[in-house]
Amino acid sequence: MRVWLAKYALTQGVFPIDVEPLGGPLADDKYIPTNGKYRLYTYYKMGRDIFETRKAAVARANDMRDRKIKSLEKQLTRLRKLNF
Repeated sequence: MRVWLAKYALTQGVFPIDVEPLGGPLADDKYIPTNGKYRLYTYYKMGRDIFETRKAAVARANDMRDRKIKSLEKQLTRLRKLNF
């Protein structure tokens, strides 16, 4: 199954990977990669890490970017308030 990976969007971008269902009774919406370097002891959750459409993956990546910017702005504010 070909899906779009958004988990690493802030460092590597959004890109397609092949996955297969993890299986088992507790593996709802969990998939493991079937190709390449992303197979190392990991699984991805549909709707959080991987998406069926590129549009949904890009929307998640934009949300991740906005959260990171907000976090960095808060950090910058704290740093500017420091007095030595």
